Amino acid sequence: MSQNVMITGAGKAVGLGFNMVLRYLEAGDNVIATVKKPCMELNELKMKYGNKLTIFICIPSSVLIQSPKE
Repeated sequence: MSQNVMITGAGKAVGLGFNMVLRYLEAGDNVIATVKKPCMELNELKMKYGNKLTIFICIPSSVLIQSPKE
């Protein structure tokens, strides 16, 4: 039976988060990965595993909330 797993910090191919995403996908689990900026390797996993991998791109609030320019 597959699990649903959420992993934060999966944006670097050499990092722990990315490798956890890979291991859970290889085990047949559904993975939600959060990143600031997805790496090419994470996008390749999305193409390989399709709906088993959901990627959420987190945008810092400082980027979203900016004062209007005068």
